Amino acid sequence: MATSSSDGASDAKKYMVRVAVLKDAETFDLSVRGRYRMIDPVTGGIMDSGKRLTRSSVTLTSEGIAIGEHKYGIRHVRIDAQKDVAIFSGTKKQRYRNQIDILSTPKKAMTVINVLDLESYVKGVLYHEVPHRWPMDAIKAQAVAARTYVVYQMTQNKNQPFDVTNTTYSQVYGGRSAERYRTTIATNRTRGEILKYRRE
Repeated sequence: MATSSSDGASDAKKYMVRVAVLKDAETFDLSVRGRYRMIDPVTGGIMDSGKRLTRSSVTLTSEGIAIGEHKYGIRHVRIDAQKDVAIFSGTKKQRYRNQIDILSTPKKAMTVINVLDLESYVKGVLYHEVPHRWPMDAIKAQAVAARTYVVYQMTQNKNQPFDVTNTTYSQVYGGRSAERYRTTIATNRTRGEILKYRRE
């Protein structure tokens, strides 16, 4: 029997979802609103910081990753943003909350991963999964289903670079750009609720 549980409500803030928002990118652009820090994830050291970052090209170099004129001699750069990071890919622009990880791959390309708390992830998913004008109970049910799905994927992919993608291969995720008033309400009203089967 499937049951809805809020046991995870107190633990929800501990869940950090890793969403691959770009894969095998040779180059892309980004900008940052608000204060930010460029961090070396291995050492935790702050390599750079600022009040905002205007649109800059991200490329690979022989030593590591370059963001605009700044070259970082490492293969993994983390951007910790106070507000959000905009990722430009072709004509598409999406804003993402919390943290962006940029990793170089053996294919001489980059994977871009948005790392954020569970509830913010659900807010960025719902608009793409159900119409935001549907009855509130239907949106709330989808919020529980979306949260359950990603928590399961996190357990399955904990040894992988990311938990889910932002496409239909997982759940369509649009980041902060996809948040809407009613889907945010549905997320807040079901905070921490997931489905369990036989209490497992």
